[in-house]
Amino acid sequence: MRGRPSKYQTHVEPRLEEIKQMASAGCTNKEIADALGISVSSFCEYLNSYSEFSEAVKNARIKGVAEVRQALFKKAVGFDYEEKKRLIRKDENGKDVITVEITQKKALPDSNAIQMYLRNYDPEWKDKDAISYKFKEMELELRKQSLEESEW
Repeated sequence: MRGRPSKYQTHVEPRLEEIKQMASAGCTNKEIADALGISVSSFCEYLNSYSEFSEAVKNARIKGVAEVRQALFKKAVGFDYEEKKRLIRKDENGKDVITVEITQKKALPDSNAIQMYLRNYDPEWKDKDAISYKFKEMELELRKQSLEESEW
């Protein structure tokens, strides 16, 4: 006599594509587990026990990160896009005529995206933002004071 199927077989395997989509969209393990109707501990257990499941979630998250990186780069360098407006006008007979007005636009480079991109991908920019630099200066000053006090 066969036992009941596990929750992995009933709640996870049939929804693997949906799980991949959620993982690539940035959903947390808890959010995915809630959507599947399982506990977070079961979700984590399945990640550890089923290598194909673990690989699927990992690869989906890598894909999501790549998409965000690409979007950050696009925002950093600027991009062209079309803006569409739906206009409703009356013709000579009083009937509604719907037209679509398309305008070419340009999103200018965003300085915050530029800085973030450079801090993450350019070794010369790592930890050179003002806040990090200020904290490091304060830390060095505190260490210096601590050493001077310990010498007394």
